[in-house]
Amino acid sequence: MEQLCGFIVRIAVFFLRSLHLNPSPRVIGLLDEFIRFSLIGLSNTAISFFIYITALYLLRLSSYLTGFEYLIAFFISFVLSVLWSFYWNKNFVFKLRQNTNLFQALLKTYISYSLTGLILSGIMLYVLVDILGFSEVFAPLVILMITVPLNFFLNKFWSFK
Repeated sequence: MEQLCGFIVRIAVFFLRSLHLNPSPRVIGLLDEFIRFSLIGLSNTAISFFIYITALYLLRLSSYLTGFEYLIAFFISFVLSVLWSFYWNKNFVFKLRQNTNLFQALLKTYISYSLTGLILSGIMLYVLVDILGFSEVFAPLVILMITVPLNFFLNKFWSFK
């Protein structure tokens, strides 16, 4: 994973320099963190989907929850995938100070993902699809271009600060 991140950073720096931009070491470090954060996000998306499908299947085996299985499966996948993301971001992306309260950082992570991943994404999806007429398929991709950088900065400067 280290080699992949380093390779992507070198490509990004090469691209920036080809545009006659000379990124400072601080910018390169921020770029490295963002790439790591994005790779964790990709794994988080896959884990979340796998957990959702598995939970949905297991919940549908029960006849007691008819009609609400998908909501419970979504909640389970959200809770576990944010926990996954927190672990990997804590150990692979952001450097924590020795005196960092892990519970507080975890709580802030859940809040930031709730704000961007649930509330903001839901509002934006409604606006893009129902008001602006975007495709239901492509609207989430537009939303990701806004929420991923926002989540990165929330995690870097608030959750893991």
